[in-house]
Amino acid sequence: MGKGSAPAAPAPPDYAAATREGILTDVETLPARRLINAAARMGRAGSFTLGGETFNFDFTGVGDMDLAANQAAIQRSQAFASAQNLLDIQDEFGQRFLTNAREQIKASDPIGFALREELGQQISTDLAAGDSVSAAEQGRISQSVLRAQTARGNVRGLAPAVQEVLAQDQFARQRQAQRRGEAAAFLSGTTPLSQFGQLRSAQVGAAPFVNAQIQGATMLDPNAGALAAQFAQQSFGTQANIYGSQLQYKASQGNPWMEGLGMAAGLGGQLGSAAMLCWVARAVYGEDNPRWLKFREWVLTKAPERFRKLYLERGQRIAEMLRGRPDLIPGLREWMDTKIEQMEAAR
Repeated sequence: MGKGSAPAAPAPPDYAAATREGILTDVETLPARRLINAAARMGRAGSFTLGGETFNFDFTGVGDMDLAANQAAIQRSQAFASAQNLLDIQDEFGQRFLTNAREQIKASDPIGFALREELGQQISTDLAAGDSVSAAEQGRISQSVLRAQTARGNVRGLAPAVQEVLAQDQFARQRQAQRRGEAAAFLSGTTPLSQFGQLRSAQVGAAPFVNAQIQGATMLDPNAGALAAQFAQQSFGTQANIYGSQLQYKASQGNPWMEGLGMAAGLGGQLGSAAMLCWVARAVYGEDNPRWLKFREWVLTKAPERFRKLYLERGQRIAEMLRGRPDLIPGLREWMDTKIEQMEAAR
């Protein structure tokens, strides 16, 4: 960039061309992408030509289907191994766990546990009896029927006998229904078996399995044009920012001393000896760079009187300020270089 010329402004983007280029590029590369994706899924080898250049690919043995099959085999193997492990553990420790759980239930509620066991045994015995009636119950039914028939005056014939058979059959059916009801009520309540069912081993499936998923095919990108236009806009924005920064930098090159001297105004301080001047030049160039001596020569022999006076009065303060504002040093160095070059060119 020349010292006296402003940078050229960046050309604005052609959004229509960028959009068209993005869509055409997407269309042009779609067959190749579909071919590659299909080969990657099926695990095949092949080649395609794009822009006059041939590209080869080989997905043999590493396609999506190969990977899915391998993954399915691994999952199946793991599922079988997990199921077998669970069965082995249950065979080895299942009865012991149940026995331990039963003892814990018994210890936590000894009275209720004993009552439930006794009640369960009694209900089980009664349920096994079905519709059978004990001899004592049959006798009571016969006496009840006889009294009823006698009260009606039916003491002869088959009527009392028929009535007795019917009464005994009805009683047997009622007894069986009663026993079933008692058994159902017992099972619906808290039983050792229902408490065993709360064990974690009874809640988890023995062989969980999840099928492998295969991705869908690649399609045209409906956003290809918009993405290309967005990229062009972002590129133009970046160039515009750089251009603005360059213009701002150039604008500050008129006389960078005015900014530095203005910021140091009011700080006071007078130079006690001319031999100690050029703090600013040393701060800009560095103590080991001899160019600061050349700039001191320019200040003493070529600089305008007003500038020399300000420099002598405020130079030390400006040098101290530059230590906190290193961003001003490049501009000051370039300006100093022009003065040194003008001085040497005049010799």
